[in-house]
Amino acid sequence: MLPFGSPPQLRLALIFFSEEDMVIARELVRTMHSELLPWVIVDGPPFEAMLLGRGPRAADPDELAIMRLSADAERFARQAFGDAMPPIALRKPLQPSHLKMVLEMGAASLIPEHIANHSPQTRPRITTFPYITRPLAVR
Repeated sequence: MLPFGSPPQLRLALIFFSEEDMVIARELVRTMHSELLPWVIVDGPPFEAMLLGRGPRAADPDELAIMRLSADAERFARQAFGDAMPPIALRKPLQPSHLKMVLEMGAASLIPEHIANHSPQTRPRITTFPYITRPLAVR
């Protein structure tokens, strides 16, 4: 049984975003929601990951957003699977393809079996053809 439910649902908090950028980030995550990207935006704890509109330090550049797992989720991933996604910087404005990639990486850290079964790159291949074929002629 998955600790995040079945089907799994992962919670993402948006932190340090302006109102305008928060609306955009919410809409991007909402439109990407799928079996492969089971992220939903939450306004407070508990959450499995954070998307920060800037780095946590005052000297961090404003043109970068940071995706990172929460402390509890990172601890869970390390204990359960031996590894966890490190914090990843994203250029702003957020590009859908970049955000999709880091959301998938975060999900793969927390629910790797689920992601492997739903990702086109790793899901099991169907061994039978979905159409009728003629047998090859034997020479």
